[in-house]
Amino acid sequence: MIRRIMRAVQSQFRSLIVVIGLVVIASTITPIVALSKTVSVTAEQILSHYWRSTYDILVRPPGSHSLVEEEYRLVEANHLSGIWGGISISQYEAIRSIPEVEVAAPVAMLGYITLYADMEPIGQLNTRGAYALRTTRIVDDGARILHQVSSVTLYYVGTDAPSLNPGASPSEVFKGECSFNFNPPLPVRSIFYIPLLMAGIDPEQEAALVGLDRAIIKGAYLSATEQPVVREEEHPVLGHRFVNIEAPALVNATPYISATFRSELIRFDIPPEQLSWEAIEKGGCAQYLQAFPTTTLAVQVMDTQALYQRMAENSMRHPLGLEQAMGSPGVSLLTEVPGRIDYRVTKSPLSYDGPVLEIVPYGEQWAPEGERAYRPRSESGSHKLRTSVSLRVRGIFDIGTIPQPADVSRVPLETYTPPVSILRYDESGNPVEPRPLRPTFNIGGYIQPPPFILIPLDAAQLIAGDDCISAIRVRVSGIDALTPQAQRKIEAVASEIHRRTGLDVDIMVGSSPRRILVHVPGIGYVEEQWVQKNVTLSYHRRIQSGHLLLIAALLVTGGLFAADMAWADLLARQPVLALQKALGWRSATLMGHVLRRALLVGAGAGIGGTALAAGALALARQPLPSLPWLVGVPLLVTALSLLGSLYPALQAAQVPPIPLLRMAGLRHRPGRERVRGRSGGVLLSARYALRGVVRRWSRSLLAGMTATLSAGLLVLLVGVVTDRAGYLSGTPLGEYILVQVGGLSL
Repeated sequence: MIRRIMRAVQSQFRSLIVVIGLVVIASTITPIVALSKTVSVTAEQILSHYWRSTYDILVRPPGSHSLVEEEYRLVEANHLSGIWGGISISQYEAIRSIPEVEVAAPVAMLGYITLYADMEPIGQLNTRGAYALRTTRIVDDGARILHQVSSVTLYYVGTDAPSLNPGASPSEVFKGECSFNFNPPLPVRSIFYIPLLMAGIDPEQEAALVGLDRAIIKGAYLSATEQPVVREEEHPVLGHRFVNIEAPALVNATPYISATFRSELIRFDIPPEQLSWEAIEKGGCAQYLQAFPTTTLAVQVMDTQALYQRMAENSMRHPLGLEQAMGSPGVSLLTEVPGRIDYRVTKSPLSYDGPVLEIVPYGEQWAPEGERAYRPRSESGSHKLRTSVSLRVRGIFDIGTIPQPADVSRVPLETYTPPVSILRYDESGNPVEPRPLRPTFNIGGYIQPPPFILIPLDAAQLIAGDDCISAIRVRVSGIDALTPQAQRKIEAVASEIHRRTGLDVDIMVGSSPRRILVHVPGIGYVEEQWVQKNVTLSYHRRIQSGHLLLIAALLVTGGLFAADMAWADLLARQPVLALQKALGWRSATLMGHVLRRALLVGAGAGIGGTALAAGALALARQPLPSLPWLVGVPLLVTALSLLGSLYPALQAAQVPPIPLLRMAGLRHRPGRERVRGRSGGVLLSARYALRGVVRRWSRSLLAGMTATLSAGLLVLLVGVVTDRAGYLSGTPLGEYILVQVGGLSL
């Protein structure tokens, strides 16, 4: 009687174990599927939102791709600087004629022109004596403070000053060993000569691409009806004739260079008996003056914000140009232009994950004081020496009013913002406080400032020729969302642009900045933000594949686990099944009874486990799975229970009842096996275990597969999470996704 009760309890306990196992499967599948799907959906929403960048396609002259760009599928952060033309107007028109092209905005980098910015008068020189006006630029490039002496102008006031040439101005500068201004009648003021970058744009296309027309803070936008005026004039200094192009222009109100301009007016304290022009000239001028103490009469200080604002506002009233040097109001020659930075892959003493580059410097022979040139000097064409520009400024724009792209999907807009470069390590590789680097007045410097002057493309063509365009930013029409069809359409337009023009084409849609460590000689190790192409589509595929792989592995492991539990339960119930078959039950009836029992157990466990998991998710304030999954998980668990019971039920129904009944009556009889010592007991146990594995090889194989896949599922889960984190950590877009879904993916 007791034995029967124990058997009944064991049978009920085994059935309970099956139910608990199925409940665990259901309650495990539901949250994992819910969280994995939430991660996938959240990531897809982020990718769809940031998929579209400011422009879809970047077009550059042939051969613009550097070796580093091609090897790592990148676009250089400062790619536009150093490209002075290379795309013709006819090629630009060919791109615009493609039906799918919505916007094609060209940029023609023309080079630097030197303009002057004057300060308020610093003083009136009415008293006899020798004076000097020192002007100094104090430039902060983010890594260093550079004190650069701009000029020292000497003045002599006295009745013994040399007589001037007939018709000459009283403030004429005498060249030679003694360079003085004599008896200046006007108040003395400081003038700073500043190299400023000029570029040509198509006003209509630029307005459509970035909304430049809405960024005008003073004056008006460039008019499509105003044409440049061409005049041939005689150069008053160089002596040859040149072409002067009078063009409308916009100027930038944003100072990209952090600098302070300082002017100091001093008087040389020379005793009256030693103060004469004859004594100064005989003493070697500057050498003579250095022997006397000085008195500071006045000091003026102005930062770039104030100086640029003054220069921009003055340009609205007067033609913008280098009028003192040219002798013609508002006229300026284009200076020489620098080339591109030469990057090369190098080994770094730092443990940095990713490529490390190095800039090849070009010395200091043409750099301002304390700086060096990182770009080769481009030879100026004859048009740059014989073509001058007279600018009629029509408006001032502020880049702060232009909508800025998100940092996670930013593509280079060097027309308005300098590239992001952050100093991370010094020259020895020691970490420093991260500091953003800024452009300077160095034309051959590491970072080039955006253009200060923008003129229409037709004026740029007159200045630099038909192939004046440096790059074209293209936006494709009819693109609304991240879809394979949209990606194929953009790729087709890019292929058509290359086919028609032969230009280099980069697909920028779906890009994100990628941090690249660059060794800048003389500064240290700098983190630049190049652009990694096509990361959005790559992330989308990687996240989706990880989601599907995780679900598939979970279902396979759950199915084998359910089959293993069902098989164990049926093996324990084989004597009952044998008795039922001996009493006349048919094999089909017996299988139907077993499967109906599995159906009821699976359905109940699936519903209970799903409800339990949904309640736990609700209490934890985690998102619930969608309705199809809430309905599908109980059905899935029921199906797993049926499939797991099918093969064991078939095996039990086909075995003859007599052997099963005899096996049910077997008893262990002591003494049948001789156990010799402890080692004999171990060998006997191993022999029994081996016999059990061999006799029930299919059951043992199933149990082994279940254990293996259970361990594999854990490894896969950790691997998917680790793979996502590692793959997404290379760009700001991927890191933003990790931040948004980080709590869900753990």
